[in-house]
Amino acid sequence: MNGTQRGGGKVRNNYYRAVVHKRRRVTHITPAAVFFRRIGNSLDNSMNILFGIAAASIFITLLAGITAFATVVLPDRSGLVRVTVPDFCGSVYSAGIADSELFDVNIEYKFDSSSPVGTIISQYPPAGAARMVKKGQRRCALTLTLSRGPETIILPDFTGDNCAEAELELRSLGFNVSIVQQYSVTALAGTVMSTSPPAYSDLPQGTTVTLYVSLGQELEYVVVPALTGLGETAAITKLLSVGLLVGKTEYVKSPKPAGTVIAQSEPFGSRVRAGTKIYLTVSLGGE
Repeated sequence: MNGTQRGGGKVRNNYYRAVVHKRRRVTHITPAAVFFRRIGNSLDNSMNILFGIAAASIFITLLAGITAFATVVLPDRSGLVRVTVPDFCGSVYSAGIADSELFDVNIEYKFDSSSPVGTIISQYPPAGAARMVKKGQRRCALTLTLSRGPETIILPDFTGDNCAEAELELRSLGFNVSIVQQYSVTALAGTVMSTSPPAYSDLPQGTTVTLYVSLGQELEYVVVPALTGLGETAAITKLLSVGLLVGKTEYVKSPKPAGTVIAQSEPFGSRVRAGTKIYLTVSLGGE
């Protein structure tokens, strides 16, 4: 009994020591150890988060790769093909300029004084743009704008209009103006007699229009002939032949034979305007 008790006591004592020793190990942890243990736990949590983010990134990348792969192989599966829009600007349009199986062409027009008629001056989509198309079924909508050339205007009729007003209107319409002055026996000075090109012509802007403007009747000068000593009839005939007119004739008694011109209002050799009236003094004969 004693030996058993002793033995049992010995076992209990050993167990007690082990428990106490374990408790002492737990109880006697230093503050530094606690600090580093917390850091370790935080690092473990951070690593878990980082691993989670990395896994999500890998998943998204794989998904994008699958999507990209699907886009790349799309032409093979659906018949779609990637085309790059050519540069049509500057070319003269023709019916076959764009592949009708790839492009659905729409034509528009615009006045353009710098480009010949029929030249492509703009396009949409622009050159270099990429489009997915399917031959004969899904085409790229292509709009080409063609030049009509310079805009044309019907030239108004300015006949009889004041020159300054006609010039102002022509310039406002986009025309250049040239003026040529001429004498006229019918048109008033300063008025338009005609234009070149003629009125009602269909002209592009920038065309030069010439206005022919009246200077009025031309002032012609003639030399007065010698009339004294001539008979009245001969004097009148001579005046009319040089472009002068006969004014009022005065008859006076004179030793000169009757009907003889003894004086004239403008002296012989002087220059006067054509159409000037010359007054004559004619002898009635002796007393």
